[in-house]
Amino acid sequence: VLSDADREVLTKLILEHVAGRVPVIVTTTHFGTQVCAERSRRAQELGAAMVMVMPPYHGATIRVGEPLIREFYARLSDAIDVPIMIQDAPVAAPVVKSAAE
Repeated sequence: VLSDADREVLTKLILEHVAGRVPVIVTTTHFGTQVCAERSRRAQELGAAMVMVMPPYHGATIRVGEPLIREFYARLSDAIDVPIMIQDAPVAAPVVKSAAE
């Protein structure tokens, strides 16, 4: 939920502070391939060892077909040189309990 400007400030600050002492994985998730690739390239430029990205539209009720997911990651991989970790954090509908429970 961070703006890209805030994301940039925090990523830069963290990577400068760490200064290569340990590898840092930066989450660059976005539903759009172009925005995700731009975020990932910037994280790589700033020194990220890896990026972590959720599949586009991944969740309990939001789905795209596997071919589109593969295409998304292939295009992302073509845009950067660092490894990509696929993040599995599906959007789940909240569990609503009745007053009787």
